[in-house]
Amino acid sequence: MRIAFISYEFPPDTAFGGIATYVAQISRSLAAAGAEVEVFCGSPTKTEESVDEHGVRVTRIKVDRMVFPTAIVPAFIKRHRSKAFDVIEGPDFLAEARYVTRALPHLPYVVKLHTPFYFARKFGRFPYNREQFRNDIRLLWYVAKTRNVRALASQENPLFREERNHLLNADEIAAPSRAIANIIVRSWGADPQKISLVPYTYEPPPEMLAIPIETQTKRISFVGRLEWRKGVQDLAPAIPLILERHPDARFRFVGATGASPFAGMSMQDYLCSQLAKRHLERLEFTGKVPLHRVPHYLADTDICVFPSRWESFGFVVLEAMSAGRAVVCTGNGGMAELVDGGEYGLLVPPKSPRDIANRINYLLDNPSARHEIGRRARTEGLRRFTSSSVIPVQLQSYERAIARRAAALAHVG
Repeated sequence: MRIAFISYEFPPDTAFGGIATYVAQISRSLAAAGAEVEVFCGSPTKTEESVDEHGVRVTRIKVDRMVFPTAIVPAFIKRHRSKAFDVIEGPDFLAEARYVTRALPHLPYVVKLHTPFYFARKFGRFPYNREQFRNDIRLLWYVAKTRNVRALASQENPLFREERNHLLNADEIAAPSRAIANIIVRSWGADPQKISLVPYTYEPPPEMLAIPIETQTKRISFVGRLEWRKGVQDLAPAIPLILERHPDARFRFVGATGASPFAGMSMQDYLCSQLAKRHLERLEFTGKVPLHRVPHYLADTDICVFPSRWESFGFVVLEAMSAGRAVVCTGNGGMAELVDGGEYGLLVPPKSPRDIANRINYLLDNPSARHEIGRRARTEGLRRFTSSSVIPVQLQSYERAIARRAAALAHVG
């Protein structure tokens, strides 16, 4: 089977987050299973074609992300005419395969659910504040003065409609968790018959598996971008509650800082502004780090905390589990499924600093329980995400997409 992935994100040039990690892992796993795999991705620095050490052919184009969906079409068509693909997979986020699928309407395509831009904006929306109130007043004043009611409707980003239409027209929708599948059905009216549960693959690097489980560093680490949707603003109020009981605890934030609710203030600065000066010396901010450095930061961590307002999956949870770390995460999205409802980590409700503090204090008070959670997570919890478990399910998903497109074309013909 010849499989094409269309994704602006792909390591190392555009390794921005979970999409890049997913495409890298699944493309290599599929190639190892005997499929012919090509990846079409973006780069900030170069245009090139290459074959990596895993046998995956990679076509990179130097282009901005917002232009990528149109810019990749000529390169894709050239490769398809050279040797036809059987199926395309692209992300829901920004519907990056949409122009390729329009140019080649006969070609079956699968949309992989991560988190559409629409829902990322929705779940990451800042609380209503004075600045947004002023902007709304200006907009209403403009509408009243010009009677341009369309200005209100134009506040919706047209990309939201592109994402929804691209997803609804797919031959197959592959969901990594039940949580994101349910939201797509409920909010966008997706056909449940088209949706399959296909987890991400995760093959932990040896450096993760070599980390000793029984550490005693009293360091709590958050790994990910510092942004509202990731819930770091809910972790900040928990820090004093933890330091009251464990004054020698330390907190590390691994990842680039995003915006805060206040213009001109980064999320890192916002978090610091929410804490007393005496607490700041217990904090460490690494900034953005390359993927290969993550094991280094987890090696001297006791507990990982992921207080996201929403995640469809959460690769960082699997990374923490592979390192044998005890995980505290929210239970309202896909992360709860990764820790199997609390079997391989501790769950807290979203927006709950006191619950976060209580769970972390429990793990600091009980090293043996912490080590046992980490041990089970590494030895048992990761089995569901190995290539041998996921690849057969993934290939069946592609076969359904191919069959549906063939049936649709036969009906039209």
